[in-house]
Parts: sequence; structure tokens; C-alpha cells
Amino acid sequence: MLSIGELAAFVGVSTRTVRFYHSRGLLPEPPRDEAGYRRYTAEDVVRLSRIVALASAGVPLVRVGELLEAGEAEFAAGVAEVDASLQAEMKRLRALRSTLADLDSPDRLALPEILGRAIEKMRGAGAPTAYVDLYRDAWILAHALYPAEIRAYLAEFDLWSDPVYLDMQVRMLQLADVDAHDPRVDALAEDTVDWMEANRDAGSLKGYGELFSDERANRILTAQWIMTSAWDRLSELVMNGAQERGLVPTTPEG
Repeated sequence: MLSIGELAAFVGVSTRTVRFYHSRGLLPEPPRDEAGYRRYTAEDVVRLSRIVALASAGVPLVRVGELLEAGEAEFAAGVAEVDASLQAEMKRLRALRSTLADLDSPDRLALPEILGRAIEKMRGAGAPTAYVDLYRDAWILAHALYPAEIRAYLAEFDLWSDPVYLDMQVRMLQLADVDAHDPRVDALAEDTVDWMEANRDAGSLKGYGELFSDERANRILTAQWIMTSAWDRLSELVMNGAQERGLVPTTPEG
């Protein structure tokens, strides 16, 4: 007859673990002897060893009791089921690790990978930190408001992998606080319209009207964004130039 400490030592667990398995109904508690101690038998050593083996293999405790009482065929089927569950969990954990690896920069947090990479490149290109943060947060908000639409758009049109487009975005951020009539504003507007014309058949400029179609969401986006005088003039020049070249419909007067 064995004490609880001897039982635990034989199997390689703590007495606390033995008591835990008692509480879960996996290991029956033996009656106490005349001195008030519980005494365990060889059968308890065998059962506890099997419990520990199953638990160590990843079998959930709710299934351990079932498998201990199962016949050979039922045991094999149960183990196969547990194995399938473990494989699914391993797949989920690998996906989480992959996602975590992509979060090595705060600019990738809450953004599709394409945009996260682009924003990192903007910082590396010397765009002002405050305006890169604004640009990033605007896209985080847009993605939160239009998650499915933006992911579908990015899957079809990866504008931010185009070095010319990315350079224009950097230049736009760099010009945020300059005088509205700075020649660099005019130059960027001209380059932007040239790029739009060169890419008019690629389809990458299409779909923004349909993409941002929720008026309430757009009010939230507009409230978050800021416009400087240079950006206001840049937008005006780009729109006028695009209309002159027939790239966008002419806005009716008024």
C-alpha cells in the first residue's frame, strides 16, 4: 500500500496533481486507513500513469476519462480525433505566429500588409513623421469602416508597390506645410495627372466612388483627416488637370 507521496513519486508528479485528478474524477480516492491516511494500490499507479500519459500527449482532460474506459477500436478513434484537433490548433498557432511576425513595426498594426509596408517606406524616404502618422491613421480608420471593400481593392490594385505612386505620396506629405503657391506643389500636381493618364487603362484609378460609398462612414473619415492650404491647392490642380485631359468627369458649375 502506498501513501499519496509515494504514488506521486512513482509516477513523477506532485501530490497536488494527484489531488487535482481526484477532483476531476479521473483517479478514484481510496478509503482512509485506521490512521486516517489514504492508501493507494498498484492499480492506482497504473491508472495514474495512463492519465498522465494521455494528458501529456495533449488529450483534453474531458476526454481522458473516456479513453481510459474505451475499448481498442474506440480508443484508436478517440486518439485520431484528438490528433486532428491538435493539428488544427497547431495550424491556428502557426497562423498567429505569422501574423505576429508581421507586427514588428507599429505601422503594420491594424493595417493590411501592403499598406503597412508602404508606410514604412514613406518613413524611410524622409516623409514628416506627423503626417505619416496622419496618413497611417487615416488608412486604419478607412480599413475599420470598409474592411472587405479595401481588402478586395488592394488585392486587385497594389498602387503602393508602384515606386512612382509611392514617391508622389511621399512628396505630398513633404509639402503639407509649404506655401500653397510653392512651385513644388504645381510640379507634384503635374506629375500626378501624368501618372493618372499613364495608368488610366490599368483600372487602378477606378472604383473609389463605389469603394467609399457609405455617407456616414465618409463623414467619420473626413472628420479625422486634415487639409492644409498646400494640399487644398494640390487637390484643386490635380482635379482641374484630370478634367482637362478627360480622366475624370467635369464637375458641373455650382
